[in-house]
Amino acid sequence: MSVFKLSYYSCCRTPPAGAASQQDGRCGSRPARATVDYIDSFFHAEPGVTHNMETQLEALRRHTTVVADTGDIEAIRTYRPTDATTNPTLILKAVQKEEYRYILDRILTDHRNADVVEKTNRLLVAFGREILDIIPGRVSTEVDARLSFDVNGSIDRAHDLIALYEQSGIPRERVLIKLASTWEGIQAARQLQSEGIRCNMTLLFSLPQ
Repeated sequence: MSVFKLSYYSCCRTPPAGAASQQDGRCGSRPARATVDYIDSFFHAEPGVTHNMETQLEALRRHTTVVADTGDIEAIRTYRPTDATTNPTLILKAVQKEEYRYILDRILTDHRNADVVEKTNRLLVAFGREILDIIPGRVSTEVDARLSFDVNGSIDRAHDLIALYEQSGIPRERVLIKLASTWEGIQAARQLQSEGIRCNMTLLFSLPQ
């Protein structure tokens, strides 16, 4: 049974039971973020059968911004979030599915002489492009966790990812670069933000995580 994670943003609202919320203490100035894990098999109802959870998703959509945390393109197409966030683990899971094998095959065929880093970057961006064809908002693409304590390495990798998106006709305004919430990651984010490259932060700092 797979889990499709939906994030949503709320301000001075009580999150649903089981949701973990993070308050910033400034009600009305910046929405706090909460995350709810929805079991996707629960949504796959038989025709004519209605579940309460589906109604809750629609309620969230009316009052908040729904963000899908997945690399599953068809799940994104089904649940229609505004934004989406990915990470290398999610992309690895997705690319192992037969329906997404064509994305990997295309990268390996078109860039057979590229090194592993470039192929990985192109794969991340390829999934990001597919997702952006579905959602109206932004997609988050993560920098390699091995660069979590490397300011310049993180900045360089972010530049590479943004360059690939822009070469594909995707403006940087539709991309978030996900960086580790280490001191080095925060310094990299500060520099990138000054260049007009929007960032978000993750608590994943290493490959074992």
